[in-house]
Amino acid sequence: MTKKSRVKKGRPHDSKAGTLAPADAVSPSQTIWPELLQRRLVWFWLLLLVGAAIRVFLIAGTEGTYDVPVWEKHAQAVHDLGLVAYYHKERDFNHPPVTGLIVSWLWSFSRQTGVPFRVALRAPFAIFDLATAILLIVLLKQNRWRYAIAAIYWLCPLSILFSRSEEHTSELQSHHD
Repeated sequence: MTKKSRVKKGRPHDSKAGTLAPADAVSPSQTIWPELLQRRLVWFWLLLLVGAAIRVFLIAGTEGTYDVPVWEKHAQAVHDLGLVAYYHKERDFNHPPVTGLIVSWLWSFSRQTGVPFRVALRAPFAIFDLATAILLIVLLKQNRWRYAIAAIYWLCPLSILFSRSEEHTSELQSHHD
């Protein structure tokens, strides 16, 4: 009888140690994505679609808050004059340099693609929310409620309202005095 024939089917043989590997051993190559494609998570995908539809409607279907035109003015001026020159010209522009550069890039993107600036300004926050929901699933890998927690975050009214609002650019910048 050879060594190979003594190994039970369904359990991989660990050739380095000469023992059988445990049946529940997790390969490092396994990720969360195969788990997300399982049929038992249909409810999660449906809730994800509902949250995405709400965000798309609020971002693309509404004009935004009163300060969208203010941000567009800032973005265009930073693009046209440069960041430092705009700081010298406009005393009301009291945002960190990174924020000025990001909105300027978003303004350029909206001009090049035809996407309205109000949409380009607010869409990244919905993407950040999606990344946060995925991060919750990854970080709570051992928690059996991880998908429910991520879905609750994704559908939380405050999360939805903050992701469609551009007033929360401080989420992208470091806090300073």
